[in-house]
Amino acid sequence: MNHPIIEDTKRPFRLWHWKNKKYLPWRNYNNAFRAVIGAWVWQKKFGKVGDTIEVIDVRTGQLIGQYKRTPTSVTFHKENHRVLNEAI
Repeated sequence: MNHPIIEDTKRPFRLWHWKNKKYLPWRNYNNAFRAVIGAWVWQKKFGKVGDTIEVIDVRTGQLIGQYKRTPTSVTFHKENHRVLNEAI
């Protein structure tokens, strides 16, 4: 998946709505850990069944992880173990 690249930014971790193909407004984070928690909170509050929210590093376009809303929960799929583990 090719995500838009933004090289010079203070908050490089953004939430991408997979179905709508756009960033969620006002969901910009300065580290991966906060972005992952923000994605989980967004899915719990506003996510519809089947929605997928991706956490992206916009400096490189790298996918960090995805949250998918199911009928009973929110599941997380970690793509980049190194980036997320360093952030924690």
